[in-house]
Amino acid sequence: MKQSALLTAAALTLALSVSFPATAGRDAGIAAYKKNEFATALRELTPDAEAGDAKAQYYMGLLHGHGYGVPKNPAAAADWFRKAAEQGMAEAQFDLGHL
Repeated sequence: MKQSALLTAAALTLALSVSFPATAGRDAGIAAYKKNEFATALRELTPDAEAGDAKAQYYMGLLHGHGYGVPKNPAAAADWFRKAAEQGMAEAQFDLGHL
């Protein structure tokens, strides 16, 4: 029983020490996107998208695909959608196929 408690404590310590990606910028970026504040969305989403956050990458694809806050760029949109799609994001897979 004592060994089980030690293993549980070790697993909990390991789980808490894992670094989770910040999502505050992503969430602020999505909120800005939904309010048509595209310059803010771009600024907030870019760091998380570049760090590999699939949802941020998807919204970056939307910005580039529609030309919201940036010049319309289907190639850049495809790149962002592909990054999110490769992580299993269905919306990005759909939009990449549609693009």
